[in-house]
Amino acid sequence: MIPKNHSVYSFSSLQSPVCEVTPGTVLTFETSDEQYERLSRGESVQAVRKLTNPVTGPVAIQGAQKGDAICVEVLDIQISRAWAVWVPNLGSLGHKTQTIQVKEVLIQNQTLHLSPRLTVDLDPMIGCIGVAPKKGVGSTVAPAGRWGGNMDLRELRSGTSIWLPVFHPGGLLSIGDLHAAMGTGEPTCIAIEASGQVTVRIELIPKAGIESPRLFVPGATMCVGIGQSIEQAQLSAIDQAYQVLVEKFGLSDFEAYAYASAKLELRFGGPASPIVLAVVPDLPFNNKNYQITENSDSF
Repeated sequence: MIPKNHSVYSFSSLQSPVCEVTPGTVLTFETSDEQYERLSRGESVQAVRKLTNPVTGPVAIQGAQKGDAICVEVLDIQISRAWAVWVPNLGSLGHKTQTIQVKEVLIQNQTLHLSPRLTVDLDPMIGCIGVAPKKGVGSTVAPAGRWGGNMDLRELRSGTSIWLPVFHPGGLLSIGDLHAAMGTGEPTCIAIEASGQVTVRIELIPKAGIESPRLFVPGATMCVGIGQSIEQAQLSAIDQAYQVLVEKFGLSDFEAYAYASAKLELRFGGPASPIVLAVVPDLPFNNKNYQITENSDSF
């Protein structure tokens, strides 16, 4: 386990890795909720601002080189503690309160008790995951980028795999910002925030040929488009989906266009950046998800 005291607040090639692991390693990342605990004790937002969105890491993957991809298969997410957080002027409903309200949420029998009469299902996911960006330093808050970051993808839960492009030797993977539940697109700019443990299997995909994160779930591939605007993000996501249909599934140009017209689904990522997911359902004549093999040299 990588303990939560190995927290960082950026993604950078200048960070020293906590450890180096070989492809195929199963590893658990413990994540922090110190900011919310301190807010619940009455500390100000200003006092704990520097603790926003810590990620645990980074971890170097042996043999990872520029042009490869790191595959992170999410095996399990265990939530230790959860918080409902309402901060003035934060998000679309921030104007509805004048005071900071932070309440620990009771977790019982896979249920979140938001109040004595209101419950929702526990639905844990990863808010922030990424590698060292190609240039400069990546934020754990905003913006996200092709290296990952604070994408807040509800789909990034147990059973999902995410491929992250490698820009520097070792990749330098970090994970944090767990959510116990979150509406799609994080509509209030905050979720039911949480701490806990994420267990993943880390694989290396040589010469993967991807430039942005890509998710794999049973029955579909999700291409992540990130841009300066929603329009740019949408165009990027759709272009990637078309590439998947033509190059991976071997469709002709027109077949790919027609299938995208009939079946492609667009979703929003989180509010930290303009993020759009293009969901490509598996083809009717090929219901197998992408297979990761030891000698894989394509995406």
